[in-house]
Amino acid sequence: MSLTSQSIRNALEIKDPNITFLEDSHIQLIKGKESLVYPASLTYNPDHCANCGFADKIVKYGTQKVRIIAPSAGFRPAYILLKRQRYRCEACLTTFSAHSPYVWQNCQISQPVRQMILSEAMTNISLKDIARRYFVSDKTVQRIVDAEAVIAQIIPSRLFK
Repeated sequence: MSLTSQSIRNALEIKDPNITFLEDSHIQLIKGKESLVYPASLTYNPDHCANCGFADKIVKYGTQKVRIIAPSAGFRPAYILLKRQRYRCEACLTTFSAHSPYVWQNCQISQPVRQMILSEAMTNISLKDIARRYFVSDKTVQRIVDAEAVIAQIIPSRLFK
């Protein structure tokens, strides 16, 4: 029995309509652990080139595979094997990839996992325990907490200027 794309989207808390699931999930060995892998693709038609601003000179330019850490429902890690569409601007000859609010650019941790790590970091749990629970390193947990602290300092100061 196969899951629908909407069921997967609900389970992984994905609201971005540009991420689509065309295949069922499968079990794969990643970093020595049996992991649940969801194959997906991220594509859309960009409005304009971020570098030069031209809209009519953008062509599709292959894909880039990225493994995103997704919320896990059990004791095995879950990943989204995301094929990001790449684009090339013929006007300025730059390339760029499709991006989504579900995962930050140049990051491999989904926003729901980042939020769960932050909420547990506010309790009296060690960073190693949090890292073990979400299948990341303790340094990654520390970076997420530090980044949130920096954002918390910057945003209020911008509001009152």
